[in-house]
Amino acid sequence: MIKIMIFIFATFLTGSTLIVGNAFAFEQIFQPTPEERLSSLKRSLMDYAMDHSAHVTTSAWLDGNGAIEENVHLLSALSLENIRVNEYRNDFGYMETVIIDAPRSDITLWETCPVTSVIKKRVKLEIIEEPPRSNVMANLSRETREILEISFHESGFLADVAVSQLVLPSSASLYTRTMRNRHIPRSGLVAKLSIGVKNGIGLSTGGDFGFRLSRAGYYLNIGLEIRDHGKQIYQRDEVVRIPKPRPKNTMATLLDDQDVLRETMAVSSRLAEDLAEVLKCEAASNLFVSRLGSQIRLEGGTDLGVMVGQHFLVVPDSRHFAAFGLEDSLNSTILVKVDRVYPRYATISLLSGEIAGIKSEDGFIAVPLASMNVL
Repeated sequence: MIKIMIFIFATFLTGSTLIVGNAFAFEQIFQPTPEERLSSLKRSLMDYAMDHSAHVTTSAWLDGNGAIEENVHLLSALSLENIRVNEYRNDFGYMETVIIDAPRSDITLWETCPVTSVIKKRVKLEIIEEPPRSNVMANLSRETREILEISFHESGFLADVAVSQLVLPSSASLYTRTMRNRHIPRSGLVAKLSIGVKNGIGLSTGGDFGFRLSRAGYYLNIGLEIRDHGKQIYQRDEVVRIPKPRPKNTMATLLDDQDVLRETMAVSSRLAEDLAEVLKCEAASNLFVSRLGSQIRLEGGTDLGVMVGQHFLVVPDSRHFAAFGLEDSLNSTILVKVDRVYPRYATISLLSGEIAGIKSEDGFIAVPLASMNVL
């Protein structure tokens, strides 16, 4: 009996090993080469382009021998900055790709919106202060700016999905511009925070009709506008009421009124959370590509979560895609792999395609490839 049980157990282990081995061999058989993978990505890009206002232009002429020459130019108005590339295996085990628009979520669904990006985004923060009309307004605007800087810098919600870069105001000093203002990597995402202080108007007794208009504190306006590659995707404005200071003839400040200070800080925190939710749900996660001699870089490194071995599809941006035409744009599309990752950039090497197409400092973006088995 014991020998029979040992025989059955040994047979079971052998069968399990064969199943695992066959599954591994099946995986290896249907693993596409980089060339096959790039070809599939180009076909998906072609399908995506044909579905987005593609049109054909042709021109014909006679050459020196009197023969007719013809040139066909296929154009497509794409927004490649907002695409996602997903790869999956079909029912037969072969890899297939699909290019879709970056998922967008209604504001009412933000709390349940999943993170749609495989890497963080880089967002540029610009704080714009309206010209103050008095010293009091200038002080209130400065205090508000400091609160916004702290809130957005320390926001855990924002740090989970993005790296924010605060753009400092231009300085009149050449030394300050040279020594303090470091180079800021390019970003297609811009969050503009606006600060405005206006006089409050109230009614008081007196005047010809028994009442008259008088100043009654201030109104602090704080706005947030988010743009993705120049397109507005979100806007919100908040107002904080600042009462007239007591005693009279004293300068109004946020620090002297704890209720106003708490409300201003709460507004700043809400706007930082809104920015995080917008970036999580709506914005794409492509990176700019730059070239330094023979070295090609992605403008994102460990700060954005880029990892060694990660694959990207490098394509012309929307402006260059339209200028090149569909055929030349597809010929300029390459598949790359991340070789080394540095704090703020990563170096890449070619997996498939012609790297000679990337000639300039800008004009190309890298789209991360995300695996999503939908079948």
